[in-house]
Amino acid sequence: MFSLKIRTGTLRILIACSVAITASSCTQEEVLEQSTTIPSEKSEQSSEPIVNVVEPSKTPPQPTSSPVKPNPTMQDPTNVPTHPSPHPPTAAPTNTVEITRFLIDTNQSSVSYGVGETFLSQGNRYNYAIGVTTIVSGEILVDTNNPSDSTIGEITVDISAFQSDKSRRDKAIRDRWLQSSKFPVAVFSPTELRGLPNQYTHGDVLDFEIAGNLTVRDVSRPTIFTAKVSMNDERLTGQANTSVRMTDFDFDPPTVAGMIEAENNVDITFEFVALHAKVD
Repeated sequence: MFSLKIRTGTLRILIACSVAITASSCTQEEVLEQSTTIPSEKSEQSSEPIVNVVEPSKTPPQPTSSPVKPNPTMQDPTNVPTHPSPHPPTAAPTNTVEITRFLIDTNQSSVSYGVGETFLSQGNRYNYAIGVTTIVSGEILVDTNNPSDSTIGEITVDISAFQSDKSRRDKAIRDRWLQSSKFPVAVFSPTELRGLPNQYTHGDVLDFEIAGNLTVRDVSRPTIFTAKVSMNDERLTGQANTSVRMTDFDFDPPTVAGMIEAENNVDITFEFVALHAKVD
């Protein structure tokens, strides 16, 4: 009886194992059969979305955008030349000042006066008296790049050295009228040059005005000279003219009762040659 039970239990165990093995093999065959039939079934069922499972790639990820190829015309910002232009920029031109200094040459210059006079004792004969002095000095500074910036220094004249064709007239002027023996020097102090151009060509004759103050007998009056000047090489040549009245400088025109009467107006002419000198 005991032996029968053992056999019966053993038989049950064997049956159970057999069923388990059969079930296991059936399950694997069904899985394989189902996996082979899935694509056809999915293709027939178009209403259901198809999900594709993508296996991860073993190749390294690629960039989503293509790399920018270097432009041969683009320059490396770390190697940009200082002057990209084939012709480097030149410095802005500077206006250099070139001053030429001229000194009036006494040997070639003169100042003269001209006064009309009437000889009453000779039937009112008219005469134009001229007196000249060569004792004159001064300087002229010429800006060759911009002539309008040129300047003229003080011009001094020894009026006690005036000489005319009559020694008696000269003595009377020195002692009685002009009193140049007491006030021997007349001074013209320029304050402005009017009408000079911005450019000048050597040899051209310039017409302009020289405004300033003329001092005679310690009396100063505004005076304007009209001038013509030219420059050649190292030589400045010119002439300046003006007209003044004797009474403006506090003295009356010369007269000799019943003999001579001089006019009040006096013409002054300054003819000069100035030579080049170095600027101090």
